[in-house]
Order: sequence, then C-alpha cells, then structure tokens
Amino acid sequence: MKILSLILLVALVWTSTLLAAEIEWEYIYEGDILPDDPSLGDDAWELKGDNKFAEVTDQDELHIDDVGENHCFFLYNVADAAVMEQATIEARVKVLSQSGAAEFEVLVGMQDGSQSKWLDLFPDHIKLDSSSMTYDVDMTDYHILRMTRDGQEITIYLDDNEVIEGPHTGAGESWKGFIFGAGCTLCKSEQYWDYVVFTTEGAFSPDVLPSYASTLSVTSKGKLAECWGRVKSQF
Repeated sequence: MKILSLILLVALVWTSTLLAAEIEWEYIYEGDILPDDPSLGDDAWELKGDNKFAEVTDQDELHIDDVGENHCFFLYNVADAAVMEQATIEARVKVLSQSGAAEFEVLVGMQDGSQSKWLDLFPDHIKLDSSSMTYDVDMTDYHILRMTRDGQEITIYLDDNEVIEGPHTGAGESWKGFIFGAGCTLCKSEQYWDYVVFTTEGAFSPDVLPSYASTLSVTSKGKLAECWGRVKSQF
C-alpha cells in the first residue's frame, strides 16, 4: 500500500511539473523599443494619445513623463473577447509621481470589449480601478505586479505575493486586449516600465507560471535583459 501511495505521489509531482513546464508567456514586451514602433509589425501595440511623452532610456526601460497635455497608453488588441475571460498580465514597473483628477493615470490591465479590468498605480499604493480594494506599497522602487482574471474574479500579486482578490465589475470599454501606460488626458505622472508580458491561456499564479523576471539575468546596467516582442502565438 505504501509503495502504491509513493508511486501515485511521484506521478502527481511529475504531471504537475510537466504541466507547469508547458505554460509560457504568449507575448513579451521589453522596454528597449517603443511599444508602437513600426518595426514590430503586427505585434506592435496601438498608441492611444501621444507618445511624445515616451522614450527608451539607456537602461532599456520605457519612460513615460506625462506633463498633462494628453494621455499616452498602449493597447495590444485581441480579436476574440472570449479569451480575455481567463488571462494573466504582469509588469515590472515603478511610479515616481502621479497627480490629477483620474485615478487611472498610471494603469495596467485588460479588457474584454465590455468591461475594463485595470490596476491603478500611485507612488505609495495600488488600487483596483472602480473598486475600494487597495494595497499600500512604495511604488517609487521597481516592483513586479501581476493581474489574473478568472471570469469576474480578479487577483493581484505584488512580487509574487497575493495582495488583492475578489469579484470585480469594471468600467465600460469597447476595447479588447491588454493595456498599460498613462491613461488620463489632463493628469501628470512619471513612470518606468521594465517589461510587460501576458497570456490568454489562463489565470496563473506565480507558483504555476513564474514571474518573467525570474527567468532573466541581470546585466551590468541592472536591467533584466531579454529580447523584446517575442510572440508565442497569434490571436
């Protein structure tokens, strides 16, 4: 009986390891090129607003310095809204400043053609948009943020730790896909994006799909280095 139990345990561990190994990020954006750069072809993000506020730094980060004249956010369009019901997006980001009437000046998230699921970022906390769910954190330093969606259930992870969880009904939006950047026209902010990755294969915790940062080495500049714009599958 003990031998049978051991065999079952080994089989379970082997199967779980195999399944985890098959899960990968579908799309990887590194900050060493503007998200809407024409060289990315069909894999370029759609710019909403004006990217005169955006630049790539010597550290290969996307730097958005929004002075309050226009919004500057990026949308990765997905054709089938249904795939957004089970999705995961992760970003390594820091926010040095944020001001203005709209809470979504610095945002990252997803939308399914009818509802937006955004995480609003501030220098001293994060907040699930259109909700009262917040978490205090010093965002002036880089942190890894992950949002997973499982139907109407949203979970937020900070540096691989779950910090926000619950059902969520977002604001109405017609876009379908993933979004990040400066979302408010008259607001101001300074924000840095090291990378943004996503998958529509499921709502994955860091235990199932490790953070993208954990797969990278650190260069002499301190930048998490890997090629940008790698696409595993088309939508």
